[in-house]
Amino acid sequence: MKTKGRYIVLVACVVLTTILLVGCADPVKVHMDKAGTYWGQGKFDEAIGEFTEAIELNPDVDVAALAYVGRAACYHSKGDRVDNQGGEYDKAIADCNKAIELGNKVIKLDPESNTLALAYYQRGWVYSDKDEDDKAIADFENCIEVSGVSSLIQMAQERLDELRA
Repeated sequence: MKTKGRYIVLVACVVLTTILLVGCADPVKVHMDKAGTYWGQGKFDEAIGEFTEAIELNPDVDVAALAYVGRAACYHSKGDRVDNQGGEYDKAIADCNKAIELGNKVIKLDPESNTLALAYYQRGWVYSDKDEDDKAIADFENCIEVSGVSSLIQMAQERLDELRA
């Protein structure tokens, strides 16, 4: 439970960071705010809809990458609730893949961006829950490599230690 609690804190940080980043973009901010609220209430379908709206309004920037990570977290949480019926984990992985694609572009423009690291971390969690430990380990290692946030590095290292034990 300690690890799941840290995961929830991380996703909350992603949502809050996203809200702060989009403070000037009113339509996107509205959708990201709603998504964060819905996610916090466990209303994952509603949050997914709001993240989708934010992506459609701003498809090729850091905010979109963060929205993909947020939406992936919702799919992942839904998958946990229904024992991954409906392919929720695969949807989460697809969103992480898109976030990683965008994150690779963003990090070239803004080396301080943590979007890429968050996407690797999120995808690592999904792979871990799918019992695809080799892929999870690779993602947590990538997260550590590209992250500039010590708490994220620490959480990824803890997941690596658990998977390797």
